[in-house]
Amino acid sequence: MPQEWAAALEESRRTFSLAHLYEVVQVWQARVVSAPAVDAFLASGRDETVTGQPYAVRLAAQAAKVLAALPEHAEQMAWDVLDAAAGNPREFPPWDADDPEGEDVRIASVGQLSVIYFANRALRRLSILDIVWLG
Repeated sequence: MPQEWAAALEESRRTFSLAHLYEVVQVWQARVVSAPAVDAFLASGRDETVTGQPYAVRLAAQAAKVLAALPEHAEQMAWDVLDAAAGNPREFPPWDADDPEGEDVRIASVGQLSVIYFANRALRRLSILDIVWLG
């Protein structure tokens, strides 16, 4: 916030206009007004970034088959990636960034390993669609 104020103050000095300062004050006022709603949302437990509960992981038949065939070190890497994805599914990029309806289909890639999964946010489940090992 101090940076916003400093930038608006500098702009006002440069242009001899208080418009930018008024805009910053309006934004701050809106933040103060919305603070109780934000607090209520966070307290409701619907914010998946603060629940601390990892998603349940379910393997599709194809993914389970690939996982069983991986070398031991690659299998351990796959479980590590799945643990990271279960902890924060949105940490990894969407499978197709140009598809706004497919934002919950994600790909977690580490080295030669890629895990494609669907994050069901309502049920807090990861459905592992496929695992690709290039080794």
